[in-house]
Amino acid sequence: MLASLTETERRIVVAYLKQRGKARDLAHALGVSERTVYKALYKYRKLARERGVDPSAFYLRGSFGYQPDNGRDELQRPLLNFEGIKQEIIAELVPVIEEAVRQAVKQSLEELLSGQRGRAAAASPSASNHLKSDSDQIARLILTIEKLNENLVKFGQAITNLYSTGTPRVQQHSWQNRAHEDSLPSFVVGNPWLEVLSQRY
Repeated sequence: MLASLTETERRIVVAYLKQRGKARDLAHALGVSERTVYKALYKYRKLARERGVDPSAFYLRGSFGYQPDNGRDELQRPLLNFEGIKQEIIAELVPVIEEAVRQAVKQSLEELLSGQRGRAAAASPSASNHLKSDSDQIARLILTIEKLNENLVKFGQAITNLYSTGTPRVQQHSWQNRAHEDSLPSFVVGNPWLEVLSQRY
């Protein structure tokens, strides 16, 4: 299965199989990001399932160098499975959301540039028409981002439901306070990704 992974992913999997540990410890030891660790182990678990191998041994647990105790390991398995499921959801949805953002922004910018080229080729309109057309394009871009934010909110609610099974919530950060919301863009206020990131760091 290692042959199907990149060189970095193979290093992560080999290090994990040898020493186990938390994502942060593995990332620090290998000089990669935590997200890269999660993605590599998720990909390895997916390959294991496709080949009929039980992937439960490839979920992150304990501290770096942790040697599992069989009795305690059985008691902790439900919590470990929960953590693994949560990370699988994030690892699978983050690339989809990132691609959706790229496509939405790319489409809006292409339409904006196309409109500018069209105006340059045609008879020059008045300055007010230029501003109105540009404003319309920007408004459409903002609407697209706000629709994307609605989907992020739904995703955040799903993550919150997972946390409600017993994972502690973190203290509210200053950017979440009501006093600061008026100064933030609408697609930032209440954005669940900011909450997820704040809980991880």
